[in-house]
Amino acid sequence: MKGKVVEQLESKAKTLNVDIQVGDGLSSISPPLDDENYTIRTDSGKIFKAKSIILATEGPTTTNLLSSLPGFESIKSMPEQVQRAVGCIYYGFKSPLPVTEPILILNGANRTPVTTYPVNNVCFPSTVTGGYAPEGHNLCSVTILEPAMNAFEGCDEDLDIAVRHQLKEWFPNHAMDIESHWEMKGIYKMENAQPGQLSGPAPANVNGGRDCSSYRGFTLPKGLFLCGDHMSTATLNGAFESGVNAAMKTSYFLQSAE
Repeated sequence: MKGKVVEQLESKAKTLNVDIQVGDGLSSISPPLDDENYTIRTDSGKIFKAKSIILATEGPTTTNLLSSLPGFESIKSMPEQVQRAVGCIYYGFKSPLPVTEPILILNGANRTPVTTYPVNNVCFPSTVTGGYAPEGHNLCSVTILEPAMNAFEGCDEDLDIAVRHQLKEWFPNHAMDIESHWEMKGIYKMENAQPGQLSGPAPANVNGGRDCSSYRGFTLPKGLFLCGDHMSTATLNGAFESGVNAAMKTSYFLQSAE
């Protein structure tokens, strides 16, 4: 789904004649001097000038980049925002779908131990669009939270067995297919999948979002704004919400600077 979101944003940006450049990391930001423009340096050595910047990165990267600003060096020594890890297992199959609606099935039972019940939620992306799986095939996505991923560290086969066992309980009419016909396509673990929603020194559970012109108690230089899920709720909606806030602030700043 995130790929489609990016494609939509890119398509909209191009209609506004926005120059999109990818494949290069951001190494540092220098505040405006006499020319009243920020200096942006990339990992490859490119230099860009900008009157205003919206920094749309995850929390740890935001901290690293802001620490290059004069007066912000101490940010790197502050307690880190808690990051949540998550795992995902993909299964491909030709057999019938257990669920044909484009919905997310959430585990609300909270059964233990996680070594027996590791699944947090399940969805079937191929019900959203056929392009998520080859023609004649279906795709299942299973989300595993950090405690279960840690419990099965280095034991992918055991995790696969436990996941199939739980899914067979959820979808008993498809138990034989799940056991014998579903092919595991991969297990992935994202160490920094999202900022901690409630815990740590800067939890992401912020109703309405944080002020995009400040960070961890520091007021940012004029024209520099932040967005991302760490600035709002730890969700895709939160990331969009903070992006809208930052865009509105940037627009107001540029208009007032004219």
